[in-house]
Amino acid sequence: MSGLASRPAGGSQIVFIHMLRGIAPLLVLWAHIPGWWLIDRGLSWPPFEWFKTLLVEPLRLYQNAGHLGVMLFFLISGYIISAVAVRETRAEFVLKRVMRLVPPLVAAVVMMFLATRLGHSLGLGTILGDSAGSVSHYALTAVLANWFVSIPGALSLTWSLVTEVVFYALVVLLLGQLRRAPVLATYAMMGAFAVLLLPVKVSPYLAYLAYFTVYLPLMIQGRIFLLLHSGTATPAQSAAMSAANVLLFLVLYANRFPGQLFLAGQEPAVTYALATAIFYAVMVSAPRRCPLVLSFFADISYALYLVHLPVGMLLLSALHRPPLPFTVACAAAIAGSIGAAWLLHIGVERPSQSLARRWAAALRARQSVVAPAQSDGQHIVGRLT
Repeated sequence: MSGLASRPAGGSQIVFIHMLRGIAPLLVLWAHIPGWWLIDRGLSWPPFEWFKTLLVEPLRLYQNAGHLGVMLFFLISGYIISAVAVRETRAEFVLKRVMRLVPPLVAAVVMMFLATRLGHSLGLGTILGDSAGSVSHYALTAVLANWFVSIPGALSLTWSLVTEVVFYALVVLLLGQLRRAPVLATYAMMGAFAVLLLPVKVSPYLAYLAYFTVYLPLMIQGRIFLLLHSGTATPAQSAAMSAANVLLFLVLYANRFPGQLFLAGQEPAVTYALATAIFYAVMVSAPRRCPLVLSFFADISYALYLVHLPVGMLLLSALHRPPLPFTVACAAAIAGSIGAAWLLHIGVERPSQSLARRWAAALRARQSVVAPAQSDGQHIVGRLT
């Protein structure tokens, strides 16, 4: 996901964040490949059925655990973006977020365009996750504008990036307050969430936007965990903020989506609670090292999140035919997705981040006046690394 850098201070690494960031995309990948592909075709595969029987059903994991992965991403973003924001000016913050989010997204949309065209030429049909009906739809998807004007997009999973962008906007608006009064700023974020969700009955468009903004409390909770973990907020303050955040979420979610939070057989509320519990448990366990495998997936997590649909779905559709066993086709699709994500990471994501850092350094060098409150928030990251 776009804002999930886990090295907020001069290359240092928050280990538990890196671990979670390595786990989250794997949940999404598995829920889609093979999960979504099989469901779309009305097929079954023993390993995925075992997964559902042993984990999804007992834990009530919404959307076959894919939603759990996205919720972990939101918690991670709330934590890490709150940490890095206090070290940057508004211009730096916006520049780095845009350069992290947009170049890989543009590349992934191009890949989906090519994958769907190839899929049609091979008689495989449209790639799952691609609802674009024209070149303009692809172009709008590349900057997330398709969601704001409510038109078909080329990458269905980019809905989550809209939630991220809204959170970034709140951070930019409250940046001074985040440094001077971090606890008060957190309550201000909750107030902004209420302002965004309360008028959903006013117009169909506001109700539509709630599909994205309703998840802001997950990101706010990630921020609360940062304040607790860094010692910026006391346990009592953190508990009070968490209680207010949860209560607000329950009330406003029920207002927009009546009866859905605890819908029998799915209960997305269980997934939200589980994601929060997992995040907190890993945080307090204070791991000292991130396993190399998870570190690799953490590094390519955003790229993998973006490309597993165009690459994985195309490969799985193309390879699933006799005499090749489904297991082999699925393994190839997953491996291809990982390989494409790695190439996107080293070919687009890393260079764009490097360029963003150079531009940000140039911006800082040209500034004649540094915000006097900026240094006040830098201890938050320093106490975690």
